[in-house]
This record gives sequence, C-alpha cells and structure tokens, in this order.
Amino acid sequence: MILGMSAERRKAPRIKASLEMQLEGERRAKVGGGDIGVTGGLVDRPGYDAGPGRVVGLKMASRDKEQRVEVAARVVRVSSQGVAFQFLPAGIDEREALAMLFVHVARSQ
Repeated sequence: MILGMSAERRKAPRIKASLEMQLEGERRAKVGGGDIGVTGGLVDRPGYDAGPGRVVGLKMASRDKEQRVEVAARVVRVSSQGVAFQFLPAGIDEREALAMLFVHVARSQ
C-alpha cells in the first residue's frame, strides 16, 4: 500500500526506481530508491523529519541526469518504509516534466 491507498484505488502506475533526490531541508541531493509514479511516490529516506500534510520542495533527477524536475510535494505518510509524497505540480510544464522523468526512468530500468 502506497500513499494510504490500496493498489486497486491507485490510478497511476508506479515503478521501482533509483533517483537522485533532494528534499527541502537537505543540503545536497542523494541517490535513493523507492516506488514512483507521475502523481507521487514512496521514497527511502530514513530520518526525514516532516509530518503528514506538510508541503515541501522536491528536486528529482534520473541517475544519468537526462531528466530533471522540481515540484512541490505533500507528505502523506512517514513510516519505516519511507516517506510517501503526493506531487503538487504547479502547471502543465511540471506535469510534463514528471511524466518525462517517469517514462525515462522506466525505459532505463
């Protein structure tokens, strides 16, 4: 279960991915794994201190740095499995960037 929903309720597909990510409050990007889709994801980030409902800035890049995106994300859940986010794209450009990142990562797996 990701983002508090069963797999049957999730509308967008997810893939297991390794991405370069920098969460608001972190000094540098880190490579991390998790499940990601165009609407959100669950990322391995032990010790990240943000409660559910908080909106944070999130920078993501493919490992080869071909695709990058910066997007606001709402923390949905923090658990031993990681931090679950819902992406909050500000407009069509950010939605397209998320989609391009997702497709690029899926193809390079």
